[in-house]
Amino acid sequence: DEQLFNFEGKIYYLPEGSYKLPDFTKLTPVGKIYTNYLNIENQSFQKGFPGVTDRFEYFAIDYNGRFYIKEGGEYCFKLGSDDGSKLLIDDSLVIDNDWQHALTYLLACVNLKKGMHEIEVQYFQGPRFEVALQLTFKKRQATDFVVFDLTQFYPISIIETGNTIE
Repeated sequence: DEQLFNFEGKIYYLPEGSYKLPDFTKLTPVGKIYTNYLNIENQSFQKGFPGVTDRFEYFAIDYNGRFYIKEGGEYCFKLGSDDGSKLLIDDSLVIDNDWQHALTYLLACVNLKKGMHEIEVQYFQGPRFEVALQLTFKKRQATDFVVFDLTQFYPISIIETGNTIE
C-alpha cells in the first residue's frame, strides 16, 4: 500500500457559520490530499491551505494514516490549530482542540506499545482570517518536540554502510 506511511486527507466543505468539527460519516468528501506531516504555520487565510483549492473558509479535512513504533513507551503529542482539531490514536481521542479559535496548542501524552498504530487528525477551518495545523511529538524523556513525520515511522529501516546494506 503506497499510502501506508502518508496521511490521506479527505476534504469536506462545511456550511457557512460552522463552529466545530462535523460528523464526517454524514458528509461526502470533495477531494483528497496526501502528506507525510502536518506543519502549516499560522498564516493568512489568503495564502490558502496547502492542497485545498476553491475554498478559504468553512472546510474540514479528515487525515488518516498508520505508523510503526519500534520502541514502546510514553509519547507526548502537541496539536496546534486555527480553528478546531482533534487527534485520535487507535480510535481513542487523545487531544480535543475542537472549537472555533485562534491558534491554540494542546498537549497530551499516551503510552504506545511496539507495533503498528492508526492515527487520525481532524481539522476544520471556520471563518477567515488565519489558518494553521501543526502536529509535533516527543518521547517522554526528550527535551524538544519535533514535527510528527510519518516517514520516520516505517517498520524497517535500511542503513547503508560502505558496500553493505543492513
